[in-house]
Amino acid sequence: MTVVDSIADALGEVDAVPQPLLPVVDIVDGLASSSVGVQVNSIRRLVQYVADGRNFEDAEAQEAAAQNAAQTLAAFMTDESLRSGDDGLSSYRDPQPVVVARAFTQLDDLVDTGLSVALDLSKGNFHGVYEPGLRPTSSFLVRAADFRGATLAQLDLRDVPSPQLQSAFFTCADLQSAKLGSADVSAADFTGANLGNADLSHVTGLTSAQLSGARVGPATRLPKGVHAPPQPSWGVEDDANFGPTDACKKLMEGMTHVIAGTGYADRLPCPTASSSSWPVRLTSVEDDARHRVCSFRDRMNHPR
Repeated sequence: MTVVDSIADALGEVDAVPQPLLPVVDIVDGLASSSVGVQVNSIRRLVQYVADGRNFEDAEAQEAAAQNAAQTLAAFMTDESLRSGDDGLSSYRDPQPVVVARAFTQLDDLVDTGLSVALDLSKGNFHGVYEPGLRPTSSFLVRAADFRGATLAQLDLRDVPSPQLQSAFFTCADLQSAKLGSADVSAADFTGANLGNADLSHVTGLTSAQLSGARVGPATRLPKGVHAPPQPSWGVEDDANFGPTDACKKLMEGMTHVIAGTGYADRLPCPTASSSSWPVRLTSVEDDARHRVCSFRDRMNHPR
């Protein structure tokens, strides 16, 4: 099924609704357009359509449309973005298509309607995205997603049952006031991230090693037994004017071709003695990327 077909399904049985406020066919056709402007306008109109209860027979139909629309937008964003996929992370220097950032903003607006919207952005490539106020209330899955250098300063997952953040890359991301609730962050990479006022006290799967180079202050709340490494933060210098430091940029650029979905596991990107029961076979390009990343982290964490 194509994204366009999914959009049509997301809107449900529109024929039963007399004189819909927005022409559904135009929305569907617009998303299939080759014009970014038309795509962005269609995404905005889709969210407006779903948010208006007058377009649906009852609240149940509206909730179903909102959920399907959210899933379709997530798929659209993944399709349009520079994919990380199984071939490794993309170059951080490559800008994201404009439509991805705009679609993310509209997806956030859909969440803010109060409708039950489950988000599955797993394996998506959203490096550098600016979404400081994202507050999902239904399921939130970003397993193996790439949020390197992203601004998610007030991400709030406290109302989400069991958020799934495993093996995601939050490398050098702004999470300074994020509240991650009960998220599973196993193998998620928080290297160089700004966690100055973040609440990670109830997350699961977090180790001290995952906080390499992160900004952790007195207001940061971590799970019992997890401590920031003793080395000074090198990821961010200024909370008010967040931006990855030169050190962070060098690290993120060196992560090109690191295998997506590995996060900060014991084997990748900086392996120690692995207890894994399955082998990881790297191409020469991937192995070179891992070597660059691990060497850089080692130099930053143990300055001479």
